[in-house]
Amino acid sequence: MLQSEYEALTGKPIEAEEYQKIERVYMVASDAIGKEDFCKAMKKANSDTTCLIYDLTKQAERFQTMAREAKQETKREFECSYELKKENAELCRINTELRKDFNEAIAQKVNLALALMGAGMENRAIEILGHGYVISLKCSTNMELTNKDKAYIAKLLANK
Repeated sequence: MLQSEYEALTGKPIEAEEYQKIERVYMVASDAIGKEDFCKAMKKANSDTTCLIYDLTKQAERFQTMAREAKQETKREFECSYELKKENAELCRINTELRKDFNEAIAQKVNLALALMGAGMENRAIEILGHGYVISLKCSTNMELTNKDKAYIAKLLANK
């Protein structure tokens, strides 16, 4: 609304500085009230009421600013959340690939150890996988345990 419209609707001329205050009030209230009704209400208001309206308008503007800032912050948080979800999905994919590669490497080590044990190179298999793992392989494949294996198991049990 222009100053000239306000003056025409209220029937009283006002200073530009006063109109700026009125315009601020109207901008806050314009969604809820039309020009004509707004001007009627302002025309009826006394100076104390007008001062109160100006103060309330300033508070309303602060709340609107805070609401806009909160909305922007929420939007930024949503965008960050979306990016984190994308990164998490990518990390899960990489983790799955690494786990697959790890399992393949373990399988190769086990096959190598079994081949070494079959070739009579049990000490080399123990170096590669560790004695405890070689014993578990022997047990899972029904291979006979050596005296060295039994001594290893006895030592483990004695330390518990």
